Amino acid sequence: MKQVPRSDVKSWLNQAGREGPRAISAVCPGCNAMVLFTLESHHYDEVRDTFASSAACPSCGAKSHFWTIAPTNRDTKNALYHGTVFMHPTAPDYHEALRFGEDVPEPLVRAYHSTVDAYNSRNFTATAVCCRRTLEGLFKYLLPEDKRGFNLARAIETARETLDLAKPLSSLSHAIRHGGNLGAHFDIDKEPTKRSAQFMVELLEYIISYLYVLPREIEKLDRSLSEDA
Repeated sequence: MKQVPRSDVKSWLNQAGREGPRAISAVCPGCNAMVLFTLESHHYDEVRDTFASSAACPSCGAKSHFWTIAPTNRDTKNALYHGTVFMHPTAPDYHEALRFGEDVPEPLVRAYHSTVDAYNSRNFTATAVCCRRTLEGLFKYLLPEDKRGFNLARAIETARETLDLAKPLSSLSHAIRHGGNLGAHFDIDKEPTKRSAQFMVELLEYIISYLYVLPREIEKLDRSLSEDA
């Protein structure tokens, strides 16, 4: 079972004062195609506060099921931000996007999710290009404003000079940059593969976690240890 990003819910319906998805864009677990599921057989389970629906793939007919946990009443403030949608079964080789905290800039999170969406739709050339775009955004945020116009190669080198970046991390960044170049400059003999696209997505997650998540977790641990001392 995987969580469905709210951006993939294309329309909503209301039943018993609760909102549930009416149409969802997702990769079909039967044929691995990106399709628009039209949900039916809607049921609100009041005891478990769950909105359940099912849908058949318009391409191959494979059945998928969807649940919204704690669906929101239309009258509730900030209704669009409440309720969590899940799908079962998931497509083979589906890559679950990581959920980053508030420390990661929102534009960077969106770029990362676009990369994962491209991978899950099996568009590996787009995955490589999106990886490069996300990496460009990542280093722009790390550099001073007067250096944010640098191209990616120079941005990586500048960040390595001005920030405490370990050598392996710098090497990973350059690896993704080269992978992105493969996607941006078509070469029939070097087109990105599923394997290389998967590696690029995973390395991108490692870099974001290293630069944003790990420092926050270390700070939390240090604060906790100080309080217990």
